[in-house]
Amino acid sequence: MEEIYEKAYFVAGLNSYFRNEYDEDVENAIMNATAFINALPNNVHIPEIHGGTTACSDIILTLNWLSIGKRGMLSLAANFMKDGTCSLSWTKPSGQPATREGLSLEQLLKYPISMMINGLTQAQKTPK
Repeated sequence: MEEIYEKAYFVAGLNSYFRNEYDEDVENAIMNATAFINALPNNVHIPEIHGGTTACSDIILTLNWLSIGKRGMLSLAANFMKDGTCSLSWTKPSGQPATREGLSLEQLLKYPISMMINGLTQAQKTPK
């Protein structure tokens, strides 16, 4: 997962920069994101991987699944934060956003990610 390392250390934005080499917080986020990806069921495709931005450098990595269709852009995103916690944001079937913050990796892994991703696709098939 070379891409995870590359994205985790780069902070994009107007005044973009690289995080300090071997930063413990970054290494922890990489470890958690990798464990999360490895725990996904085989039927779940690998998400888009994004690093932090200057607008929110506390986010080290974001794993994002998108579904674009007649209901617009629906998403599920798992964030791996500088403080070692995780957050999960997703679009509910109603189209409303939902977020859970301050999660441990163990708590994040308890969410039915596969079902939530399938829900994004199914929501695109139903009329608004």
